[in-house]
Amino acid sequence: MSKPRPYISPHCHLAGLLLIGLLFLVPKATAQEGYGNLPACAAADGYSTVLRVDVREATDSDIQNSPDAPQYKDELGLVGVIGDRGDERLRVSLSMQADERTPRGFDPNQFFDFTMESGRIFIRMRRGIDRDGRTTSYSDDVDVVEFSLTCTTRQTGVASYFAVAVRVEDANDNSPAFEGIPYEATVSELAPIGTTVFQNIKASDKDSGRNADIDFRIVPGNRDIFDGSMKFRITLPRQGFITVSSQLDYEALKEAGRTYMLLNISASDDSLVQAKRTSYATVRVTITDGDDQGPTFEYNGCPTHRGACVKPAYSASVPNNGVTGQLTISPEPIRAKDMDSLQYPIQYSFIAGSPDNYAEVFEIDPSSGIVTQKAAISRKETRKYQLTIKAQEVSENKRYTTATLDINVTPTNEEGPIVTSSIQNNVGYIYENSPQNTYVKDV
Repeated sequence: MSKPRPYISPHCHLAGLLLIGLLFLVPKATAQEGYGNLPACAAADGYSTVLRVDVREATDSDIQNSPDAPQYKDELGLVGVIGDRGDERLRVSLSMQADERTPRGFDPNQFFDFTMESGRIFIRMRRGIDRDGRTTSYSDDVDVVEFSLTCTTRQTGVASYFAVAVRVEDANDNSPAFEGIPYEATVSELAPIGTTVFQNIKASDKDSGRNADIDFRIVPGNRDIFDGSMKFRITLPRQGFITVSSQLDYEALKEAGRTYMLLNISASDDSLVQAKRTSYATVRVTITDGDDQGPTFEYNGCPTHRGACVKPAYSASVPNNGVTGQLTISPEPIRAKDMDSLQYPIQYSFIAGSPDNYAEVFEIDPSSGIVTQKAAISRKETRKYQLTIKAQEVSENKRYTTATLDINVTPTNEEGPIVTSSIQNNVGYIYENSPQNTYVKDV
């Protein structure tokens, strides 16, 4: 006889089916979205013991104005949930500790905290960090902040230990600073175009990377005669060498009141993402005189053009058949000067004249310009000499100018008068009672 089957209620079948369905619907307790099946306090990659994050340097004011700005926080890369929400098995407690790698006097708890965003743990800046230090040297930069992190699973009390490296990215918060100012340079007005005038412009920037790369440029001025941007240029901005771009003119500057020009130089960093920062400095370029001007004769009344006497002309006179010696020259003694400020000595000479024998009759002192007659002239043969005077500077270029000198031969009283009479034997007669002014005549 067979054993009877045990009775199973239909309600038990239904409950079992529901239990099996729930088991399939509930996810694993240790699973966090994007991290697979990694347990709480595990690194996101499953094996790292160093957590690396990136933030941008900022001031306290930046943090206060934008505490949740994306540049001031980064995902920590650690499995877990902070706070009292989410799966209990993923809830963790985090604590930061300074260690031997931490910058001296730096307490990570004062500068960072943690927050949850989109189900992930983020580390966030609480205070500003000046990455660049107080000098342009990299030695005092704070580009990485390292400290220790303890992650404790709240449900089990098991702790894991990590090193955290917070890389502080540079913010373009420093302007270039010129070095060695004020800048002064000197160049001759004869310097050819392309001549390097100044190559000591230097600037530094406490930022890093492209934020510390500096380009120099000449800022356009007001385009007057003293505006150096009209005469100079910087061809290679990264070097900042100043070169001549147009012919210089010392005399024009002197006539305008001074002999130097001013250049306004800009130094701009090469930031791509953030706004460029620019500083300015002035370069004073003194223009020196070069030998580009010839001599000029000078006397009152001579018309001038840019300081030079135009068509200078002198005159003098000598007596007929006489030797005067030093001539008196009109309108003033012969005198010439170097139009450059170099003040080269002037040498005088006759280079042409008529009649052709002028050199036998007259001479000019090479140093003083004094003209002397050395031989007598007969007015019957020559009534006028026309001479060309050359005034030449004693220099390598031997620049010169010319003037004319007209010398007139004046007549002299060399013979007495001759008396003639129509009266024979020069004897005449007049009545004794003749009135005044009666002609004496022969009878």
